[in-house]
Amino acid sequence: MQTESFPLISVVMATYNGEKYLSQQLDSLLAQTYPNFEIIVSDDASRDTTNSILEQYKNLHSKIHIHYNKENLGFIKNFGRAISLSNGSLIALCDQDDIWHPEKLSSQFKGLGKAALIYCDAAICNDSLQPTGKMVSTISNCLDYNSCLQQAVFCRIYGNTMLFKKNILQGAADFPACLPHDWWIAFLASDRGGIKFCNQVLVEYRQHANNAIGAATGKGRKKSRQEKYAIKQKELTAIRERMMLFYSTCADEHHFEKKALKLLNRSYHDFSITSNLLRLYCYLKYSHWLLAVKRRSTIRKLFFCLKMFFKIK
Repeated sequence: MQTESFPLISVVMATYNGEKYLSQQLDSLLAQTYPNFEIIVSDDASRDTTNSILEQYKNLHSKIHIHYNKENLGFIKNFGRAISLSNGSLIALCDQDDIWHPEKLSSQFKGLGKAALIYCDAAICNDSLQPTGKMVSTISNCLDYNSCLQQAVFCRIYGNTMLFKKNILQGAADFPACLPHDWWIAFLASDRGGIKFCNQVLVEYRQHANNAIGAATGKGRKKSRQEKYAIKQKELTAIRERMMLFYSTCADEHHFEKKALKLLNRSYHDFSITSNLLRLYCYLKYSHWLLAVKRRSTIRKLFFCLKMFFKIK
């Protein structure tokens, strides 16, 4: 195949203490059938043998380019830095502990077309890479998305399933701390060209105790009352910042979305009766878009909307 017909894809990986699974993932990347890609790795000051593994692969494969952070930035900033170091016009985000099917990049490039982003299905596996019987498409609605309202409250488009056009990041805020990096990318893509779903399982999505962030499987350690309160306050601040950011970022020409986000942003300011009623009105009026990713019946979605009178999400 001639690479002139295949633009450079930058596979962007953020690593941190990933020695246990890293080699398997790198092997799956190097086995990609797409003919023109580079692998950009940004290591976030790992303290295990991750760097040694990366150097071994770099010495054997010219596609691999490695950058080391002098101090730990956290996974959001580390992904942002890695993306800034990429050279491709297309970006595929990569976790350090999954396995990609050989045709992942080829299938997604073929299906991308004029959309800003394409994402695939993924098989959710345990730490030994044994299938759990669940896929991303069984825990959320995997659809094409053409409105940023569909990514404003929930996002189930995970970074390891994405291929997106790098130019959607132009003029946008740097990766904000109030939401995960892949959610920010999905919101921008839905506002700047739309999102397509590639209905193929192309990733083995490993879930284990050390995941920085994972699929919404509903499992987790039981937390104390004090921990729950602190987490809740932090979440409320992040949610309000996120909604304000989404409203300010939404393109002015998208009048429908801009109006809805303006009202939502206003309703998230506090828990006064006025704000609560406005928030309930917004969720009822725009539920078709705001809850698009939720695999719930109409009745359950209605109850969810009613709960928004007392809380924000």
